[in-house]
Amino acid sequence: MINIRLIFFSRLSPAVVGVILLIAFVKDIRKEQNTVDAVPPSLRGVKLSRDFKIFLLVSAVFAVGNSSDAFLILRAQETLGFLWV
Repeated sequence: MINIRLIFFSRLSPAVVGVILLIAFVKDIRKEQNTVDAVPPSLRGVKLSRDFKIFLLVSAVFAVGNSSDAFLILRAQETLGFLWV
């Protein structure tokens, strides 16, 4: 049997070290913004290549199809007692 607590505690130490390193070494550089002249970003002027649009379409179809796998796994756990490890 896998000890879940041991796994969580073993993953806790790298996370804590990462947060400490972020706090110690990453500094936020703030720019003064003129809120009156600030324009929200827009994609209207951006031209996307045909290949990138196809990539986005294929990625979206895959993401929708892959979400059904999660429902199948949940259903298998519920009805058959299937344990996903």
